[in-house]
Amino acid sequence: MSDRFKGLYSQKSRTALLCAFAFVTALVIWRASSVAGTSDSPLFVVSEGEAELRHHERMVEQQAVEIEAQAEAIEAEVERIIAGTQAEIEARVEQLTNEKVWVEQDKAWAEAERELSMREAQKSLSKAEALVGSIQDGMSGDPGELMIEREFMVSDASGLLDVKLKGTGADVDVLPASGGRAKIQVYLKGKDMDRARRYFEDLDFEVNAERNEITVRAENRRKGWNNWRSRGGAQVYVRAEVPVSYDADVETSGGDVTVVRLEGRAEVRTSGGDVTLGDLKSPSVSVHTSGGDIEADSIEGPTELRTSGGDIEVGMFRADRLDASTSGGDIDVRNADARDLRLRTSGGDITLA
Repeated sequence: MSDRFKGLYSQKSRTALLCAFAFVTALVIWRASSVAGTSDSPLFVVSEGEAELRHHERMVEQQAVEIEAQAEAIEAEVERIIAGTQAEIEARVEQLTNEKVWVEQDKAWAEAERELSMREAQKSLSKAEALVGSIQDGMSGDPGELMIEREFMVSDASGLLDVKLKGTGADVDVLPASGGRAKIQVYLKGKDMDRARRYFEDLDFEVNAERNEITVRAENRRKGWNNWRSRGGAQVYVRAEVPVSYDADVETSGGDVTVVRLEGRAEVRTSGGDVTLGDLKSPSVSVHTSGGDIEADSIEGPTELRTSGGDIEVGMFRADRLDASTSGGDIDVRNADARDLRLRTSGGDITLA
């Protein structure tokens, strides 16, 4: 071959080789693209695995955030519960502390009331003893001239002392007796004993006993004896001793009446004298006086006290009912334990302690 032909052949060979190389390259690129578009392609599998991994990572991160938020919420709720429980505990401790203080105060008040009641009871009993003592002292002194003395053997079971002294102005003391006996004594005092004795004779005193009922009767029937001077300044005193279980029904026109240490029913009526009651354990007590004072100490039993103008003083009372009224005097009630307590005065003061 000529040199020109060789050069032309070489140039065409190079061009053909370049075209063939370009074709093969394009074919390889197309094939690779086709293979990459299928699920069986290793490149696709790698890309899908990475995407799923990232998806799981995002889910894990999201769950971690949610768990952290839940943990924070739980911690806040626990703190709230603990704070509320602590507040409740502190409130309960404060309540119990206050209740303890109240209990101690109530205990102290109850103890003070008990001591006061004991003192009042001792005071009332002392007054009753002093009252009996004063009566006995009066007897040991000069009660007057003994006009009547009757003694009866009676049963210690229940009985009745019935005293009705009309228009006499006599004082009456009722005291306890023992040993199944009862005694009635009538005394007389006067400025002019001659006139006083004549006056006494006209009173027609009667003292009788039938079974367990003792009666004392007297009545001023003469108008001439209504004047104190005309009857010589006479003062009649009746002393009755009966078993503690006896009822006492006493009525006198204007004298003072004293009843102590009985356990039966007590009923007293006087036109204007004072009435004193002491250490009675009675199913019922009733006192009516037109203008005198009433004093009652250490009484157990439903009690009714009435005076038209005098004062009423009650100490150490224990019963369901106490009814005390006066038209113009004062009422003083101390240490009284009564479910039904009625105190009335038209013009005086009422003291309840």
